[in-house]
Order: sequence, then structure tokens, then C-alpha cells
Amino acid sequence: MRLSLPRQLSIFAKTYDLQSVSLAAEALGLTQSAASKSLIALENQLGTRLLARSPRGTLPTPAGKVLRTRVRFIERELELAADEMMSELNMNGSKIAIGAGPSWAAKLLPPMITELHREYPLVQIELVSGSGDYLVPYLEEGVLDIYFGLPPDSAQFTNYTILDGASIDVAIYARGSHPIFQDDGPLLDNVHRYPWMGFAHHIELHRRIADYCERTNRPYRPFEMQIMSLLALMSIARETDHIAFATDILEEEMTSRGFKRIAPEEKIYSFESSVAVRTSMLDLAPIKKLIELAKSRLAK
Repeated sequence: MRLSLPRQLSIFAKTYDLQSVSLAAEALGLTQSAASKSLIALENQLGTRLLARSPRGTLPTPAGKVLRTRVRFIERELELAADEMMSELNMNGSKIAIGAGPSWAAKLLPPMITELHREYPLVQIELVSGSGDYLVPYLEEGVLDIYFGLPPDSAQFTNYTILDGASIDVAIYARGSHPIFQDDGPLLDNVHRYPWMGFAHHIELHRRIADYCERTNRPYRPFEMQIMSLLALMSIARETDHIAFATDILEEEMTSRGFKRIAPEEKIYSFESSVAVRTSMLDLAPIKKLIELAKSRLAK
């Protein structure tokens, strides 16, 4: 069973996504004339242009972008309503769209998803990994159901509830045979002599590291590489002299692959990792389970 959008909103959403009135009409089984009339009626009702023709297709106006975001939330709420009625809050056969920061995706989330699947085998999981500044737009547009990671301060989480996470420390690593371990003087004083790479693409990482260097009177070096994949980061750092910045959550993985932590006794900086959940899903059993598992993992 599926609940449908009202006709006008359905035509608008399909036209927005396909950037073509004719393609939207074909997909919905309508004539192009009927679809066009529906869009004009919707614009007249709202008193503003939603779509505009261009050489690149039918593109949204600023008002159209706002409406599509809201309609996307409505679409997901209709899906959830149907799923809840059919599965009694267990979401059997339905999907959970998860966004995860790099450390979550590489370390914390995989065992959580394994346990969730064991208890709710009919729930489908869609996982997108990336830094906060990459994934937050997906939240703001209503694409994700739950997000684990660091949200930028500027994020506007409409229709989401932010739950407390935990403080996570950033550490610095290099391969065991790296020349920095043969340098004279404190290791952190020599870090700037080698190229840097970060396990994330996040402006906050750069700012915090720059602040740390200024505070400790150490030279700051811009990052040459920003990596989303832990495997890629370790592979590059094994073959080069790059210094790798990653969270201490990943220390077991890093050390098992032959990396050593540089100056573990010194704290570089910490950040607060949060959990953002679509508010309408807080009472669903699989979501409750994910939140419970997240708290358990962070407590270890």
C-alpha cells in the first residue's frame, strides 16, 4: 500500500526531478497539456513562478526549490505512514536512509547495522558516507532519516531532533617506518615538514588544526588531500610520507595496519559528534534500536 501526493504536487515534483514537463507527463501517464495546465494552476494558486524553461530544460526558481524540499518531506512522511500501518512500527520491507561521518562509517556504524539487520531482517538500509558539510544538505532537503556525525554550526535541521552524541578526539598518525620517527626533537614540532592528509572533507578540521598550531606555536601546513575512505587514506599513507589526521576511534584499525600515533599524550582537539533523527521516526522500533546501539558504541 502506498499513499500518493496530491495530483498538482506529484506533477510538480516529477517535473522538477526530470527537468522536463513532457518527460514528467510521460512518467505519470498524462498528456503534456494536462501536466502544463496543472503546473500553471499550482503557480497561480501560490502566486509565484516555480519552474522556468531554459536551454538546459525546465529548471526551478528559488520558490520551486523551497517547495520541492517541502514536498520531499511530505513524500517521506506518506511512505512512513503506510509502512507503519502495515508493519506496526517495525518498518518491515521499508527503508532507512542513513548518513554517516567518516569515523562512523568506518568503525562505529558497521556493527550497529549488522545487529540491526539481525533483529529486523526485512528493514532495508541505504547508507551514505561523507563529512558533515557534504551530508547536511541531504538532511536539510529531507533525504536522510538519521545522521551520525558532526553537523556544521550553520545547519538548519527542520523536522529533525538532535540527540546528544559524544566527544571524539582527533589524532595524528604516520606509518611505522616514517622518517619523522627518526627526526630530532619533539615529533609534533616536525609534523609540518611532511605533507598532510585528513580523514574527512570538512572546513572545521582545517580551522581547528590551524587554531591548535597557533596555540602551540607550531607551523600550520594546508592539507594536500582530504579523504573520505579509511582504506584509501591508509593505502596512500603507507606508500608516501603523508601525515594522516584521523579520529582516535580508528586507532585500532590504524595500528593494525602498521601506523603509529604521533604524540598520543598530547590532545590535538575534540569535536562533538551528534545524532540527528527525523522527528516523526523517533517511535519506530528500528530507529530506537539504532539510537540505543549508538549510545552503547560511544560509551565503549
